[in-house]
Amino acid sequence: MWRHTEAEIPNIEIREVRPKVSVVVRMVATVGNYDYFLDWEFKPSGSIKFGVGLTGVLEVKAVPYTHTDQIKRKSMSRGDDTLGVWSNRNRNIENKDIVLWYTMGFHHVPCQEDFPVMPTVSVGFELRPTNFFDYSRVLKTKPPFHASWPNCTARFPF
Repeated sequence: MWRHTEAEIPNIEIREVRPKVSVVVRMVATVGNYDYFLDWEFKPSGSIKFGVGLTGVLEVKAVPYTHTDQIKRKSMSRGDDTLGVWSNRNRNIENKDIVLWYTMGFHHVPCQEDFPVMPTVSVGFELRPTNFFDYSRVLKTKPPFHASWPNCTARFPF
């Protein structure tokens, strides 16, 4: 989580370390020939990190050619309903529940190196609290058990 070494004080060595220990909730879903890994990581700092991993076994299949004129288009968003447009509506949000839908997309272009098993592709985001807590959450973390280990530059009697 954090570490600090104070080197400016003569004849005194001060080292502080706090390991990052978090709780991860994982769900794996198999859809068709793909496996999706959905990870929610809850960090001691108050951050929530979400990640999606995608891997799978590639299947070779052929489909008949379709010309773009044969595709019937339904009414779709023209892209003008952005966050800015929504914000300009000036709705009252105080003491209201707000839902944020975050869309992540994968665009997998198969290549020879993917056959027969595709390497995992990942994407995600992290929510970090800003001025949400009254103090830094990392201050309450306990220091790890201190063990005296020899310095890695010490000479061994060989």
